[in-house]
Amino acid sequence: MKIGIVSFAHPHAYSYLNKLINNQRVDWLGFFDDDQARAKEVAAKYQINSYASIKELMEQKLDGVIVASENAKHREQVCLLAPYRLSILCEKPLATNCADGLAMIKACQEHGSTLGICYPVRYLSSIREMKNKIKEGVIGRIEHITASNHGSYPGGWFAQPDLSGGGALIDHTVHVCDIVYWMTGARPTKVIAMANTMRAGLKVEDLALLNVEWNQGFDLTLDSSWSRNEHYPIWGDVKFKIYGNLGMIEVDSMNQVIEIYSNKKDKPLWSYWGDDMDQGLIDSFVDSIEKGVPFPVPAEDGLVSLKVVDMAYHFLRSEDNRAIEY
Repeated sequence: MKIGIVSFAHPHAYSYLNKLINNQRVDWLGFFDDDQARAKEVAAKYQINSYASIKELMEQKLDGVIVASENAKHREQVCLLAPYRLSILCEKPLATNCADGLAMIKACQEHGSTLGICYPVRYLSSIREMKNKIKEGVIGRIEHITASNHGSYPGGWFAQPDLSGGGALIDHTVHVCDIVYWMTGARPTKVIAMANTMRAGLKVEDLALLNVEWNQGFDLTLDSSWSRNEHYPIWGDVKFKIYGNLGMIEVDSMNQVIEIYSNKKDKPLWSYWGDDMDQGLIDSFVDSIEKGVPFPVPAEDGLVSLKVVDMAYHFLRSEDNRAIEY
């Protein structure tokens, strides 16, 4: 099996590459990156082939490609890949807006390619167990969800609106909203949002708080801020409190860690022993190619969570702060 990667702009790409290297069904790896310095560094470190363009990469007759570029480049690059009739896995968010996301889906449908999206949180055992309990009706009818996806400030292009499409809101909202959609099938209908900046000179929001109404009668309150400082042990969290009419479920999905305190370090450390969600994601992608079936997290699912982002930014930009209802 031959897999390619388009761009190492997103730090997740390095994790995906390591998981592909660990997968014995993958015989060949190559990549294209429009940052020449980064391309040379990756090629030298991992001993894999670098190509000068997407076209040159695709001449290698690949079975699948992972796109991990800056958010604003997803549409152009996926549409360039679509005519090659292959499996494409795109980093989240699907795009910077729903219009671009729809164009990507349409291009892949027209050319016979399949398009999936990187939502590795679905591969955490605690999240899967939460979904099962809700499906079994353990807490009854869902009435309210409180959740967070906190993180540290990533810097770089994440803080450039023309490349990222926004800040913490677009970066972290999509993971939680995808899980809500995946476990309930509910669709977002209305969003109210607050956003602000605590880091001086930042051109995007690093603080974001949303309230999302869903068509099954419950609402979600979500903190998706880059509020963790640089000394925080890991990048962040994905936490849920789900309240039903018969009970509640609380999940701290990233809390599979051993806390380490050492005089040799200037901060506490977390040694992670739990689920490898990126390995689950990549193995699932390889499985789908091997079996000739669509990736189980289709791009259409990414469009649901992206709609929440679109609605939130519309609310923040509107003069009278009126929420769009879908």
